[in-house]
Amino acid sequence: MKKRKKNEATKIEVSYHDLDDEPLMIDAVLAERDKQERELRLEAERKAKEEEERKLAEAKAQEEARKKAEAEALAKAEAERKAEEAAKQELTTLAAEEQTSNVYINVPTIMQQPELPNGCEITSLTAVLNYYGQQVSKTTMADVYLPKEPFTYKENKRYGPNPYEAYAGNPRSSSGGWFSYAPPIVQAAQGYAANAGANLTATNLSGSSKETLLAKLDQGIPVVIWITLDLSSPKVNSSWYFSDTGEYFAAPVNLHAVVLNGYQGNKVHVMNPLKGQVTYNMDAFFNSYRALGSHAMIVQ
Repeated sequence: MKKRKKNEATKIEVSYHDLDDEPLMIDAVLAERDKQERELRLEAERKAKEEEERKLAEAKAQEEARKKAEAEALAKAEAERKAEEAAKQELTTLAAEEQTSNVYINVPTIMQQPELPNGCEITSLTAVLNYYGQQVSKTTMADVYLPKEPFTYKENKRYGPNPYEAYAGNPRSSSGGWFSYAPPIVQAAQGYAANAGANLTATNLSGSSKETLLAKLDQGIPVVIWITLDLSSPKVNSSWYFSDTGEYFAAPVNLHAVVLNGYQGNKVHVMNPLKGQVTYNMDAFFNSYRALGSHAMIVQ
């Protein structure tokens, strides 16, 4: 009997021991469940946050795309507006050019060849004098009224005049005639007017602007003007020394003088003593005038 009771007592002790551990196991299970739930909740919150950030980024990208599209549309509209304005301006300019006064002064055509192969300046002046009704020939103007000075040679150096004071050489010579600038041509005109009793005045307009010279045409006054032969850059590859001072002078070899006698739109009309009545692009013409030194004169 005593042995059975002892076993029962032992069994009861074990049973009680198991019951004492059960609360700990429950707590551990609950703790693990809470941990899992917390991790699930945190994971859900993280995903929700990532989703929110994705949606915000997507919305931002869409807004930027919308703004970019609007900016491109505005830029396109502005470019189209400017293009339309430019087209209208071009049409307005063309219309204005068509309506521009066709200024033309009927200066007679006088060719310098064959008598004056290098006499473009004095031939141009003669054409202007003839326009004013003066019956004088280019050869008379060259032989009688044009201040000239021949070349001389000393110690292998060529000496000649200052082209602001006299024509270098003789315009009748194909090899020994060079040129002069405006002052000797003004002097020739004044000498002729005084001798002929003509009520004419010659003026040196060298250095004048394009606008000033065109204004003279508006007043019915033709202009003798110096340019290059083909409106190209001056070719300065010859020279001499001034006979009075010994100063070295570099001479352009493609210098030419013509009569500016009209304009229309972007063209100028010219009596060219080598070609007759011709037209040139206005910008190219005046660029050549300026490149050569802006030499011009008038008679009125």
